[in-house]
Amino acid sequence: MTDTKHRLLACALLMCMMVCVFAGLTATPAEAADVRAVTWMENVPDETKLSNMSIPGTHDSCTQNVDMRYIFQCQDASIATQLKYGYRYLDMRLVLEKRSGQETLVLKHNIARCKVSDSPFARTLTLADVLKDVYAFLDEHPRETVIMCMKAENSKDDVAAVQKALYEMIDQASERWYLKNEIPTMGAVRGKIVLATRFDDKLQAGSDRCGLYFGWTDQGDRTVLTDPTAESAINSRETLCVQDRYNYDVGDKITAIRTCLDRLTQLEAEGSEDLDAVSGCFGELMAELFDYKQDHWSPELRSIGFHLGKFIYLLDAYDDLARDEKKGAYNPLRTLSRQPGYEEEMREIFELLLARCARSFERLPCVEDADLLRNILYSGVWLKYNCKQAKEAQKK
Repeated sequence: MTDTKHRLLACALLMCMMVCVFAGLTATPAEAADVRAVTWMENVPDETKLSNMSIPGTHDSCTQNVDMRYIFQCQDASIATQLKYGYRYLDMRLVLEKRSGQETLVLKHNIARCKVSDSPFARTLTLADVLKDVYAFLDEHPRETVIMCMKAENSKDDVAAVQKALYEMIDQASERWYLKNEIPTMGAVRGKIVLATRFDDKLQAGSDRCGLYFGWTDQGDRTVLTDPTAESAINSRETLCVQDRYNYDVGDKITAIRTCLDRLTQLEAEGSEDLDAVSGCFGELMAELFDYKQDHWSPELRSIGFHLGKFIYLLDAYDDLARDEKKGAYNPLRTLSRQPGYEEEMREIFELLLARCARSFERLPCVEDADLLRNILYSGVWLKYNCKQAKEAQKK
């Protein structure tokens, strides 16, 4: 094959596509608006437990307007907008802040303030601000419910003080809350907020007041996990399974990619014509690039990367075959190209690889740029092949 430059260029183009794929997996409710999303829970039977439902939610829900947004912004929609578009799980990161001599619960993401607007001079968003929006939504849609998961974001805060301040706010409208550490049915929580907490019950409020205990072990370490889940018990009867790993060592990816390239270099030096082996090396490399978080969607993302990687490698070999033969350079298709039915077999290989890629892509919950991605996957990636076929047809 000509050299690795073509493959690296193709890899760079696929990286652009990968960014679009990942962007499509984030919560962008404004792009997925549907009037039915506002009241989607009203048709859920009253006897259905929340644990038997698939409930969409957002991470660091209050970060629409946040300091250093290029680092800390996780959402581009307000709480009111998120609720309007169907999200029913809100991730609250609470910090105690003194205001006029009183301690107030405000929202932060790590060290960054969540704010009421995008102005650099805007005040910090408070839990009271958020509750005002949630209460208003539930007043308007009394057959819905909202789960609010509370976490003490500042490790220096006294968790008991955070819990006390939270209960003081809840007690101002206690009838609006479900506070038990027991998974409720839909009928029991319509029009209410379901409290969930990620801190221990320091005040010993008891199972009727502490909310659903979501106290899973932090998964921010850099250990490679084969099963990235944590388990904890809710009221000693229900098991909570969580995927929450967020801190990855880039070195892990570099090592994996380097291993793939070394193995590919060795196979090419040996003159291997095992198409699965040589294209599989580049496929595994692309799988590592696509699997950027090792989360629930890893199998599908890895499958997309793997089959696209194999497609890129073999298409590059297919396109370079004549030039490589003229130069006496390595090409894994050299022998196969002399066999009857070569063109038909290559077309079948390409179609099979892209079919497997498309199958995995369609399983992803892509929202943003989904049509663009389909256009790339079902049409754009065939450009080089179609150009070569057109040139061959002109020669005839």
